[in-house]
Amino acid sequence: MDSGKYISRQKNSNRREESSQGIELQRLGSNGHIQSRPGSSQSSISLPESLHAPELQLELVKEEVRKMNFKYGQGSDCRKLAMDTIDLAESKNIKATLQKMQKAMLVEKGTIKGDTRQSNTEGKEMWYFEEHFWCDIQGIEYDPLFDKRGTPEMDLERERPNYKEVYISKFNSGKAMVHESRHCEIPITADTVFQSYEEATKFVDDKNPNYTSDSE
Repeated sequence: MDSGKYISRQKNSNRREESSQGIELQRLGSNGHIQSRPGSSQSSISLPESLHAPELQLELVKEEVRKMNFKYGQGSDCRKLAMDTIDLAESKNIKATLQKMQKAMLVEKGTIKGDTRQSNTEGKEMWYFEEHFWCDIQGIEYDPLFDKRGTPEMDLERERPNYKEVYISKFNSGKAMVHESRHCEIPITADTVFQSYEEATKFVDDKNPNYTSDSE
């Protein structure tokens, strides 16, 4: 047998085997979702050849999180979701760690997992969190609450003064949020966001028209 032809056939066989292992094993569709192979009950992933192992593992975790039954609120918050995501990843031998920002913040309104609302404040509609948790999956940050790689932009709280017995959070952007309060003549029934601290104090003044003793 011609040894050159044998070596050539062997190399072609190895390439076919590597292609089968690297692409057919797990395939990721163009929309970023895991797809099922026709006629098969198992998931198959369409994997771009440029996608490396950490990205693939992140996509696997994201798809499982999307299937997760989770309702935001009443004890189920971003920390619980992040911990559940880590448990899920570790069950598949994927390294995952908890990340956190333990400071109050505003985040632009949008869809989150387990909630039909787009925000949880009035006035300027935004998400308000006292703290926030997400994950690191194989060195890649992933926020399961927002179902996105990385984290949303966080407008962090600078201070929280008491104005006429009502707390008002001041944020780095200059925005301010009046916290829900029953201490006003006209109760403030929801956290309410304003573009400035001055707008926020005017809102409190209107809720407390007969307040005489400034408690700042």
